[in-house]
Amino acid sequence: MIKIAIVEDEKIEQERLLNSLCKFKEEYADFNYSVTVFNDGVQFLSSFKAEYDLIFLDISMPHINGMDVAAKIRERDENVLIVFITNLQQYALKGYQVDAMDFAVKPLKYSRFASIMRRVAKKVTNSKKNICIGAGGNIKRILVSGILYVEVMAHELTYHTVSGDFSVRSSMKDAEKQLIGEGFYRCNNCYLVNLLYVKAVESDEVIVGDSRLKIALRRKSEFLRALAAYKGI
Repeated sequence: MIKIAIVEDEKIEQERLLNSLCKFKEEYADFNYSVTVFNDGVQFLSSFKAEYDLIFLDISMPHINGMDVAAKIRERDENVLIVFITNLQQYALKGYQVDAMDFAVKPLKYSRFASIMRRVAKKVTNSKKNICIGAGGNIKRILVSGILYVEVMAHELTYHTVSGDFSVRSSMKDAEKQLIGEGFYRCNNCYLVNLLYVKAVESDEVIVGDSRLKIALRRKSEFLRALAAYKGI
């Protein structure tokens, strides 16, 4: 079940999104969702809880604009997917600052909507996946979506996660077998990064959560392309 919020002050755009969700459900029978509609950002924020998987967010709204709403969302929820729906194309770059998944221009055509929703469904499914690390009687199950990055040093892997660090004797190849295809990419020989948690790339460093990791020069172009594709930029 994917929990969705629509924050939009125009009734016609609300209906367009609701109709598109119904059509998408008809095409993908295993797509299950619940949706709540909010008429503006104030109404949404007044009852907001970190319980949504996806938020469709208009930018031009009365009282508080969508960019400011997104900034407040990120103070309370770092993981929810945000898709801006607007006719203000100049805000596209600012969307990256609040880690928006995508940016679509009104009126949103169904083909574009379906493309976004296929990516959403994949990301939400992946966010619920878990892997087992360790060996023998020391097996630990961790959520893939909770891994910030994996670090290798002297044949020891450390999984840096939102709930702590876990180390096992293993190789980066073993980690890649489990995580490549799940939104992870190598920035150098030592680090396998969860692109979900990338805040910025500055010079030869990538900021992942609260950590700064070096990007190998030979990997930088490929890493940036992978990040752009993941973010939908």
